Amino acid sequence: MTKSQAKMAGEIADLFSVIRQNTAFLGVTVSCAVKETFFPVANHASASDAGELPLGRHQGKLVKTVVAHVLSELNKNYTIVTKKLIGIDHHVEITMAISNVDSNDIQIVGIHGMDGSNSSTIAKAEKLKSPNPSHCEGLIKSPDFSTLATPERLKVEGRISLESLFNTSNLGMIKEIKLGECLNLVEVEGFTGLKSLERLYMSRCISLERLADISNLEMLKEIWLGGCSNLVEIGGFMGLISLERLDLSRCVSLVRLPAVSDLGKLKELWLGECFKLAEIGSFRGLECLEILDLSRCKSLEKLPDVSDLGMLKELWLGECSKLVEVGSLRGLKSLERLDLSWCISLERSPDVSNLGMLKELRLGDCPKLIEVGGAGGLKSLEILDFTRCKSLERLPDISDLGMLKELWLGECSKLAEVRCFRGLKSLERLDLTRCICLERLLDLSDLGMLKELRLGECKALAEVGSFTGLKSLEILDLTRCISVERLHGVSDLEMLKELWLGGCSKLVEIGDFWGLKFLNKLDVSGCVSLERNYPMYKTWQR
Repeated sequence: MTKSQAKMAGEIADLFSVIRQNTAFLGVTVSCAVKETFFPVANHASASDAGELPLGRHQGKLVKTVVAHVLSELNKNYTIVTKKLIGIDHHVEITMAISNVDSNDIQIVGIHGMDGSNSSTIAKAEKLKSPNPSHCEGLIKSPDFSTLATPERLKVEGRISLESLFNTSNLGMIKEIKLGECLNLVEVEGFTGLKSLERLYMSRCISLERLADISNLEMLKEIWLGGCSNLVEIGGFMGLISLERLDLSRCVSLVRLPAVSDLGKLKELWLGECFKLAEIGSFRGLECLEILDLSRCKSLEKLPDVSDLGMLKELWLGECSKLVEVGSLRGLKSLERLDLSWCISLERSPDVSNLGMLKELRLGDCPKLIEVGGAGGLKSLEILDFTRCKSLERLPDISDLGMLKELWLGECSKLAEVRCFRGLKSLERLDLTRCICLERLLDLSDLGMLKELRLGECKALAEVGSFTGLKSLEILDLTRCISVERLHGVSDLEMLKELWLGGCSKLVEIGDFWGLKFLNKLDVSGCVSLERNYPMYKTWQR
């Protein structure tokens, strides 16, 4: 080997040493398995191929050799691109010029992290399937994709400086476009020719104000525009006969939603946190819709008619602070989750008696709610939440809810009486914390599956039924129940792990609990009457 060849071999060895120490040089599209293949190939290239390299310091020659070996080892599926070796233009030219690589076999080209990339780069690679100039922080002008014959995916994302996307209308075979987090992207043109497009991702393009006409994209299945905070206008959805998912969540400037009645295959509609959205058209025609999210639409006063949405499984309306009325839910035979929590203007819940498949009903933090209709017929209900419904005085009859697992009534400050526990065979968690008007809690004997019973700070609670029968109870909290004098059946709580009685100043008797072998937390601090009658309790803290 000549001196120059030896020098070149040394430089190559040093270069691969740096690459091994910083795997970020490899494109993020490259899997761990690819990297494991890359390193042995790199070693082979640096050890045996240096003599075959033409002399000179053009780093492209080195990349040519490495790429050729890697593509050969990986069945020509990937191109490895390093961040600091050479410019993208040189890389593409060299990759396409490699004699033993068929450009038709190159499926993914990652060109991540290349600052100041030339906009004409991709035009040189006619057969690329998935051009990917993501994380090119200096990229301002879009590459010209007009020469790419049959690309299937285009990915341009990662907080780059791109301001406009080159006309893509000639990319008739493209199936997926990802433009997420292009923070300076103001406009996108030329969607009209994308007859094969199935997925369009433009999430968090915070400068985007208007979406170009997409009405003729008959194959489009998914549109993701979540977090486009300046988006004020959408041309329309007419013609999107294949659309299944539409995400406009966190589009905080959007005032009006275009008609969606033509979207007969739509399964998911995400509109959460569209703070200015006050007008929503009819949902008629959305026969396949399964998820409707309108949570935190703070300008929405009335929900459009949803009674025809027979396939709907989830309806999210939480934190719609101006919502005063929810129309008929009759017809929602498939509904499993209904969230109306934090609807602070809502006075009465809709009639839910026909929702036979409902599993979760959340009405927490509805301070004006005074009436709940039809909850007694929800045979499949597992979670019922009325937390901080401060106007609720009476709980509907829920004795038939045999599948109910969680009942949340904490801080219902006007709730004076709770009956109807008989029949709740599956109940595991019951929370009545800070129900300050609650005076008695009787007949808990049917709650054989109950694991947590929280009654802390129920200051008016004077009478609690026997705990006999609560064989599964693990946590019992009566902290600062200042009116309770006696507890019955504590010794029967075989599975009890935590007993919280601190601040029960009138408590004089709790019975024998020496046999509670799983008890590991006991608080009787501040039980002054108990300490006076039984001084030994002071030593029972755990």
